[in-house]
Amino acid sequence: MCEVGPAKTHLSGVVGFVDQLVVAAVNSRIYWPGHPRVRGSIENLLALMDDYCVSRETGVLRLGVVEGYLIHDRRPLLNASLSGPRIVEPVERLRSGGIEFHLGMEEEELAAFLKALVARPGTFTDWREANRALEQESCRRIRFLPEYRTGHEGGADSAEEPEGEAMESVKEIRLPVRTYQAAVTHLQDVSVRICRGDQFALDESRTEVEEILTRLDEDPVAMLNLARYNHYDAFTFGHSVRVSFLALNFARHLTADTEIRESVGLSAMLHDVGKARVPFEILHSKGRLNPEERREMERHTTHGAEILLEVEKSDFGAVATAFGHHRTIDGAGYPGVVVDFPVSAVTRIVKICDVFEALTAVRPYKAAMTPSKAYRIMLTMEGHFDFPLLRRFVEITGIYPIGTTVILESGERALVRRQTSDLRLPEVEIRTTPDGDLLDPEDRRILDLRQEAEERGARIAAGPLTGGESLAAL
Repeated sequence: MCEVGPAKTHLSGVVGFVDQLVVAAVNSRIYWPGHPRVRGSIENLLALMDDYCVSRETGVLRLGVVEGYLIHDRRPLLNASLSGPRIVEPVERLRSGGIEFHLGMEEEELAAFLKALVARPGTFTDWREANRALEQESCRRIRFLPEYRTGHEGGADSAEEPEGEAMESVKEIRLPVRTYQAAVTHLQDVSVRICRGDQFALDESRTEVEEILTRLDEDPVAMLNLARYNHYDAFTFGHSVRVSFLALNFARHLTADTEIRESVGLSAMLHDVGKARVPFEILHSKGRLNPEERREMERHTTHGAEILLEVEKSDFGAVATAFGHHRTIDGAGYPGVVVDFPVSAVTRIVKICDVFEALTAVRPYKAAMTPSKAYRIMLTMEGHFDFPLLRRFVEITGIYPIGTTVILESGERALVRRQTSDLRLPEVEIRTTPDGDLLDPEDRRILDLRQEAEERGARIAAGPLTGGESLAAL
């Protein structure tokens, strides 16, 4: 089930289209329809649509929505589903099965569709009413699809049926996916409110953190799988969510104090909140920033501290982390200070998780780095981190982190479930046969590779795969 070759290429095009659709939707909530940023997003969508249709030799791009997942060509798009809850949510609310885009759509049609997509809940009763509203706006090349129903024969006017095996492979992490999507949606709302000059409620952020912590206690494997996936979202919301996953998991092993854990998670989730005040063109620049632009980007730390100081029930750990997560233990980094400003304990934890996520995640300018290489780099950064804390992070996270997929020398693919005393030999759950066939849940077995290495010489041959690759492979 691993995506390779042309299939992977065209799926990447679809995910890119979804990313730009998210950018356009968020911009449409902040700015008026004719604003340059909204128009720029629409122009990018039209170009991506043209590229997709040329590469696929088709005139239609169809996105299905089933059980919280975006579907394309009958396959769930996990990466796009994680970064695009603002697309999934309105489609589900309208009891629609997805969206259909036709080649030749014009800017005005996309503008009308975005207006419908970001409309307040209750504006439309269902997908039929939404489509009638689109037609009244002369939007005829974009429409919401009927809901897919099992047994329906399909056809051009229906949503596509998801492929059974592919859908089953992601259903196991439905609740963690919903938790991730809710956190992304929350950060989008926070960013929109900040851009509009409105206040946001820190208690809402605390609620998201509490939910993540609950899911980590119940299913750390699935949650931590989502903390490492092979896709770069157009905004930084996914980065902040993944840092909060890592920081909360780290805190779970450092202390039993729930209040401290939640403060760490809140600080991690909001550490980059100041980027909402960084000019859009700088924040999303694809080129190297000049010195002036770099200084403006670095101001996100002071912006973040100011924003979090102004909210009700302000959290000191979150304020300190927003301000100091780019400062080093030896006093370097930014922002500069005129008096001694030690890096707080919470900030030290978040800083480690922030850098680790950045190194091991995909970015437009780099591929994902393996955890072991990231550790080697971080351990050479003298003065940057609290080194005893960093070593503890390595022990907890492991060379093969929980939630990632590895390939054993036998050819079997296995999901890492727990670290052992040997960082090279974790406990795993066998998910496939040596030939790559997916095992039924009752046929899967748990192996402690530390014991297996002693008894049978069992070892890991390759991995870890990133989160998106893990789920595609399983």
